Amino acid sequence: MAALTTAAVGAFLVTVWSARRPAAAGASAAAEPAAALACIRPWPVAGADPRATQRRRVIGSAAKFTELLAELAVLAVHREHREKAGDPAGAKPLHAQALALWRRMSRLPSREEHALGSLVREGAASGGPSRYATEAGWRRRLSLRVVTEGLQRRWQQSQTRGDRAPFDRLVGAMLRAMGRDARVAVALGPLLVDQPYLGWAHEAAVDDLVAAAARHRLPRRLIPELLFTLWRNEQSTGARSVAELAGMALAAREGAHESRRIAALQLLLVLPGAQYRDLVLDQVERARSRAAAGDLMLTGAKHLPRRQALAVLRRLSVLCPEQLSTAVVRLEQRSPDSVAAAPAQ
Repeated sequence: MAALTTAAVGAFLVTVWSARRPAAAGASAAAEPAAALACIRPWPVAGADPRATQRRRVIGSAAKFTELLAELAVLAVHREHREKAGDPAGAKPLHAQALALWRRMSRLPSREEHALGSLVREGAASGGPSRYATEAGWRRRLSLRVVTEGLQRRWQQSQTRGDRAPFDRLVGAMLRAMGRDARVAVALGPLLVDQPYLGWAHEAAVDDLVAAAARHRLPRRLIPELLFTLWRNEQSTGARSVAELAGMALAAREGAHESRRIAALQLLLVLPGAQYRDLVLDQVERARSRAAAGDLMLTGAKHLPRRQALAVLRRLSVLCPEQLSTAVVRLEQRSPDSVAAAPAQ
């Protein structure tokens, strides 16, 4: 019935068009019915699935993102070549074109998720700035920038609006992408470590990442840092009490999984009250574990007060002296006067 009604209205409009709007010289007669029918909106179909409509929008947005990303990468390579050739005047219009494309990309819905898909497909290559000389390198660089800016924007919106759902979806997608490719994990991991982003909504995704660590050869130090960040955030937000976290860490510190064991030792080292600190240091010294000692030295330098951090460094540097200078530099970055006694100690 809807189709018949649309056809009838179309025929009526074509008749009116022909009677009141004579064709211009040289115009195609076939274009007039097409113009009339283009003005007609189809009647809404009863029972249409809004989820299917949303899926079509997402697919269209992803295709447009891929197209714009490719164009931006081409422009970036050409601009780079112009600049290296000493032609800043020739590079200037390319920069203006790139800015216009970037603004168009910034209006696309779900652009951060599309950028994650691009990173997984391309692989987030590591290395020096020279990797950006290729279109593939620029696609990776631009995709990472989209994710970084989107992460910060969604976090700010979650704090002002009180709705974490869009932000949590993006973080969950990041964690899943990291579990699929070690290069992606290296690129995205630093965006989450020691930040307030991870929370109880991401526990399952972090657990999956811990399980994938050995399978995908993810960076050894990154996974414990993410788990440690998650637990610290749960403590600071009140999602878990100190006693509950301590119980979890005490159970995990003797476990078989290295990432979870290291994260548990790190957490017990910095929990308020220093109740478990000697327990942690005794365990590492008994095991003669240089790797664990190095991890804990960095954790103490980053999170403990000055005197307590220096005490940890002094005790564990016997096992891992090569990590001492790095830990001292990290402590100095927090507070330059905090290492005045470090050389003597």
